[in-house]
Amino acid sequence: MEESKQHVQVPTMHLKEEGLSFKDPYVYAWLIRSRNHQTGLCNPGLEWLTTHTKLSKPTVLESISRLEKAGYIKVVRTFGNSNHYEFNDTKKFEIYSTDFLDNDDLSINAKSYLIVAQPMMFKNQQTNQGKITYSAEDLTQKMNTSLSTIKRAEKELQSKDVLTIVPISRIDGTTGLARAERLYDFEEYFNTIALKFIETDSRLENLENTKVDKADYDKLLEAVKQQQQTIEELKKELDMQKPLITGNC
Repeated sequence: MEESKQHVQVPTMHLKEEGLSFKDPYVYAWLIRSRNHQTGLCNPGLEWLTTHTKLSKPTVLESISRLEKAGYIKVVRTFGNSNHYEFNDTKKFEIYSTDFLDNDDLSINAKSYLIVAQPMMFKNQQTNQGKITYSAEDLTQKMNTSLSTIKRAEKELQSKDVLTIVPISRIDGTTGLARAERLYDFEEYFNTIALKFIETDSRLENLENTKVDKADYDKLLEAVKQQQQTIEELKKELDMQKPLITGNC
C-alpha cells in the first residue's frame, strides 16, 4: 500500500443533491489515500478501510455504494480478492494533508465536518485561515446532517482553538435566521487543509519537476485559478454588502 503521498484530493461534493452522506467525503479521502500513485492501482481490502477510517464495515460499504452511484468512483468487483477502485476526474476538488487524516486527536465527526466545510470557505492563503458565514441551520442543509452532529463537531473544534464562532447582527433575508461568522485557524494546528500546499509558487514548481506528480501539479494549478476567481467574486459580494452591514451595526 502506497503511503508516501503527503496529501489527498477530494472532489467538491454536493451532498444532499447527490444523495451522499456527511461521512462519504471522508471515506473517499481514505479510498484515494490507498491508491498507489505510481501505478494508479487502488485495491484496499475492506479490513484496511475499516481499520483506518474507524468506521464499521456496513458504514464503509454503504458509503462506497453512494459514492459509486453519484459517479465519483467506479468499483471493479472481484471474487476472492479486494475490489479495485477507479476515480473519475473532477474539475473542482480540495486537498487535505495525510497528517490530518492520520491524526487521532480529532474525532471522525470533526474530520468529516472539516472535509465537508472546506469547499464552503473563503480562504486566506497567507494566514491559513478560512471563513464561512451561515446559520447552523444552513449548514445542516449543505452538510446533509443533523444540527446535533454539527454542534458536536464545532464544540470539539472550538475546544482546540481551531474554530471561533462570531454572531452577526444581520438576519438572513431568505430564512429569517441569525447568521454567524465561522473563523477557522489552521496555521498552528494539524496542517489540516490545503492552504499550505498552494500558498507559494515554489510548492507548485517542486511538483512540476516531479514526473510522478505531474497530474497532481496540473490539477493544483487549476485549483489555484478557481480559488483566486472565487476570492475575487467574494470580495465583490462583500463590497456590495458593506452598506447593509454598516446600517445594521
